[in-house]
Amino acid sequence: MQRQAEGRFRALMRRCFVEREFYLRVDGRVRYLRVGSRIQMLAAATLMTAGLWVSYASFKAVLHESIVDSKDRQIEQSRLAYVDLLQQINDYHAQYARVIESLEDNQAFLLNLMEDERAEVLDQEEIERRVARSNAARDRIVAARGDIDRLLKQALQDASGEGDVGQQIEDQIAQIRSLLEVTEAERTQIKKARDRIADQLSSVKEDLKSTETSKRGLEATVNRLQSELGKTKADRTQLSAAQLALSVQMGRLQANLLNAREREAQLEGEVLELESDLDQAVALGSDLTEERDQLLGQVTGLEARLVSLQENQHGVVARLTTQTRESIGVLESAIETAGLNPDKLLARMPRGAGGQGGPFVPAQGGNEVADHPPQEFSIASLDAHMNRWEALQQVMGSLPLAAPVDDYRLTSGFGVRRDPINGRRARHNGLDFAAPIGAHVLATAPGKVVYAGWYGRYGRMVEVDHGYGVRTRVAHLRKIYVKVGQKVAFRDKLGMQGSSGRSNGPHVHYEVHVDGKVVDPMNFIKAGRNVFKG
Repeated sequence: MQRQAEGRFRALMRRCFVEREFYLRVDGRVRYLRVGSRIQMLAAATLMTAGLWVSYASFKAVLHESIVDSKDRQIEQSRLAYVDLLQQINDYHAQYARVIESLEDNQAFLLNLMEDERAEVLDQEEIERRVARSNAARDRIVAARGDIDRLLKQALQDASGEGDVGQQIEDQIAQIRSLLEVTEAERTQIKKARDRIADQLSSVKEDLKSTETSKRGLEATVNRLQSELGKTKADRTQLSAAQLALSVQMGRLQANLLNAREREAQLEGEVLELESDLDQAVALGSDLTEERDQLLGQVTGLEARLVSLQENQHGVVARLTTQTRESIGVLESAIETAGLNPDKLLARMPRGAGGQGGPFVPAQGGNEVADHPPQEFSIASLDAHMNRWEALQQVMGSLPLAAPVDDYRLTSGFGVRRDPINGRRARHNGLDFAAPIGAHVLATAPGKVVYAGWYGRYGRMVEVDHGYGVRTRVAHLRKIYVKVGQKVAFRDKLGMQGSSGRSNGPHVHYEVHVDGKVVDPMNFIKAGRNVFKG
């Protein structure tokens, strides 16, 4: 069986590793490379050995990493236990420090009690409470030390198999043990000190008994002295009150004396000043008489100049009044030429647009007329005329007194005419102005645009409200430059001359409406010419 198996294995090897030849061509030369069966087997064995070695090494590496991870976890646990141990040791040291502080406080308290001979009563309960707290703290330290010893033993067992880290932990634990031994020695000293304090406490108690006896005698003596001291204090209070009253009275007398001396000195100074003023008044008497005569002469001259100035003022006021009346007449005439009533226009002025004032002049004669000079009435009249002139100027500034184009030719007037489209008689409610092609149509007065757009037979039309019930229209425009709500000034551009709507050629149709009624625009243009001419 073994021989058969070996034979089959060799047959398999011969079939797998047959002799092979390789052809290599380098720089035009052909070479043959023959690889025998043994060489192939050797190479296969080498590759298999390398694979096995790699597999083994990988397994070992994985196993080693798991071992290292386990060790790391153990080391981390040991470190955490070590940190907890250090924390407990710190707590132990804190407790130890508090106990030391408490013992030192108790010792200082007892020493103060023994040294203070004036102490009235020693609080026995307070002393016993302090000693009880010291005993309880000592017991806690002993219990904490037992816990730390147990934790140290556990840490040594855990660190025994962890190599260098365990050795470090053992060294630190040894240091902690030495520190604990020193702490134990200090605790022994504390116990001895506590025993000494107890001995001192017993001696203090004996001293307290003798001190209590002497204290009672001292209290009787103190009570007797306090009663005597009370009587002395009452007498002393009465003496102090009498002394204070005398001091107040003396202070008042001194103040009165100082005031009297100051008043005497002040009166002496006033007497000297009065004597000096009297001498000066006598010396100035003659000078004042001369100055009075000079002032009387000056007053007479000033009165004469005042009369002359009043006469000149009256003439100036009269001339201004005349000129103002003439200007008012020109403005009223121009407004009437336009077909308007000046008083009605002034009544439509907004409140606060123009001020009025002046003295009261009664309509009929009476006693009040004699109470005022004629000049004042002339100034009042001038003021009234000036107010009216300013109001008329403002009204004139809002009236359309110009043509809507600068360079024009009147092609159709206001009233009945022959219609240019059908030739029949018809009423024309405005004026037609022909101007050069592309001429701009202008605002004839300041106002607010209330319509801008296509308006039936008017074509493109712009309507402006100038106030006081006066509106103007320009129609048959080619272009419109403004919009509704826009405020325009005198001679602002409203649009361009055109032939839109019912028109037979380029021109501007211009209308003026007063209180909703159509009026002849030529009256306004003539009124404007008269005003500008004047």
